[in-house]
Amino acid sequence: MLISKQALAAAMQATTDDNSRYFLHAMQLEPNGTVVATNGHILIMAKDQQDFTDEDFPVVPGAPFHGTPEQPILLDVVIAKRLIAAMPKRSTIPALHTIQVSQNGTPQMATVAATDMQAPMVATITADDDRRFPDYKRVIPAESDDRPVVNVCMAVDVLEAMIKAAKATGQKNPKITMQIPIGEKESPKGNLASALTFKVAGSPDLDVHGVAMPCRI
Repeated sequence: MLISKQALAAAMQATTDDNSRYFLHAMQLEPNGTVVATNGHILIMAKDQQDFTDEDFPVVPGAPFHGTPEQPILLDVVIAKRLIAAMPKRSTIPALHTIQVSQNGTPQMATVAATDMQAPMVATITADDDRRFPDYKRVIPAESDDRPVVNVCMAVDVLEAMIKAAKATGQKNPKITMQIPIGEKESPKGNLASALTFKVAGSPDLDVHGVAMPCRI
């Protein structure tokens, strides 16, 4: 199983620096290639849509491929960062921008490897029953035809501007409240088409609010 560094980097944003809670300081690699991470407040799942094949990955000494693990494994953030650092900065070979995850003797063990064709990085992961990842699937809202939803698509730079404005208030833990119009006129066919308003909460001495335009879906 090959997983891209982009998938790892995306999911990594939901991990915590609190390494005393190992399962929140790690990402769960699912047998289907999905990378899952959560810090208890946000859950991020990333899965490559490109068809990587293990045959494309170079043979790494000490990390022969024995098949994709049949159960989820936990990959510590520190090890993930080392694996990403072992990849080439630039390469025309897509597989070199991935890690290979392989079975290693027993269902409780796996090997992960990355290489730039000169200095490979290999790590062996052992499953621990005391380090179980949260049952994240139970918090994912179930899809239902009778469950009303409004789709909101925001550009990343717009979201970044809102976040920077909140941080600029100087509050330790600022919050952003967004009001999303859900009327048929503003959200035809369930897709927000008009501006939404937002307000930064956290400072009694400063009022920061504004309007943001969504992207068309």
